[in-house]
Amino acid sequence: MQTHHFTLIIEGPDMQEDAIIDTLFENGCDDGTIGRSDGIQFIVFDREAASFAEAVQSAVDDIECMPRLKIVSIADADQAFDTNQVLDPTLSRPSDRRPARLTPRS
Repeated sequence: MQTHHFTLIIEGPDMQEDAIIDTLFENGCDDGTIGRSDGIQFIVFDREAASFAEAVQSAVDDIECMPRLKIVSIADADQAFDTNQVLDPTLSRPSDRRPARLTPRS
């Protein structure tokens, strides 16, 4: 497996709160670093996965276990992807989501 580096920009409650940090860690975000700059919250990941799409999708699924957090974009990725396709609003559960939704930008 390869390690993929990317940052997810997130809206929602203050992720610096201990309860949110603990829940994210327990949900699988133990390979991410939570941060905030100029009011923008993010998690920087170095995630192992077979592909970049699988790495991003697994991080999205881990974060979305907390219903008040919303991923708004991907930044600082080791590959360029269309961030409009990160979340498919027609799929209601993380288990319904497929990494194939992430498609390279042309």
